[in-house]
Amino acid sequence: MSLKLEFTKLADKADANMSALCRRFNISRPTGYKWLARYRKEGQEGLEER
Repeated sequence: MSLKLEFTKLADKADANMSALCRRFNISRPTGYKWLARYRKEGQEGLEER
């Protein structure tokens, strides 16, 4: 599983702590929210490199 997909699956849970997940995956919070929004809108295809 790609890191982006793993991150978004964890972040999409109701009890997810975005700050802790971003630290765990070594990404910024804006990046985490961007990935999550793309995942919610486009599914797994939204996580591909642009």
